[in-house]
Amino acid sequence: MAPARDSHPEAKDSHPESKNSHPEPVEGLRCTEAGQGEPVLLLDWTPWESSVLLDGLAEDHRVISVDPPDGPAALASPREAAVAVAAIAKRLGLTSYAVVGASLGADAAFQLALQNPGSVAALLLVSPTVAGSAGNHQWGTPESATRMMLAHPEADDLEAPGPERTAALASMAREWAATETESANPHPGISCATLMVYGQEDRLVLRTAGHAWKEKIPNCSVSYVYDAGHAIALDRPNALLNVVLDFITRRETFIVESRSRLINP
Repeated sequence: MAPARDSHPEAKDSHPESKNSHPEPVEGLRCTEAGQGEPVLLLDWTPWESSVLLDGLAEDHRVISVDPPDGPAALASPREAAVAVAAIAKRLGLTSYAVVGASLGADAAFQLALQNPGSVAALLLVSPTVAGSAGNHQWGTPESATRMMLAHPEADDLEAPGPERTAALASMAREWAATETESANPHPGISCATLMVYGQEDRLVLRTAGHAWKEKIPNCSVSYVYDAGHAIALDRPNALLNVVLDFITRRETFIVESRSRLINP
């Protein structure tokens, strides 16, 4: 049976005039803004610098995309990362916002929601290791990251991630692994609309943990993307973007109508 990989969408910059990369780091992290509308904080912290979520969300939202730290600036824990991101939101004058986090960014987003329940209006966690890690942290090179994070690493049209970004994130993942046991329990303290998205072929997270979290966290739903690994934006960009946009737009209505589902082409 042929794999169901999406074709990669053409890069769309619907608001070129409003895209703004902050020249200096904010709270030690670099940010890019795009679009107009209700604010969304985007923490897409995978080795690939994909613009799928940023460009798609910027069609109808003000998106603040926060890059992961690099090199010696690596943050010691998801809690520390959340504090830095909250400070960025405050500096930009945001009082209520949705948060979308992927991979290590999902772990930071989760802590951000715990620390700032009055500000985080919706929480979307893509491939969150905080819910249950499979313990596979040996992906510090572009080759190993491609092999571990993609459902079809042999695909001809894939670009390898940057070696510096990959090494920095892998180092941060190993450091954060020591804190996972402290925060890997469902938290009923999160009351905002919450969606967890997993790739069915993810080798880095325990997908079964999503069911336990769904039962413990109010307003939580879980979606699984068919034929996708940890880096869903690379394997199934269109499928991921569709569910992200649907959730960010409908929030509680999305949760009521979709407590658990498989996203299949």
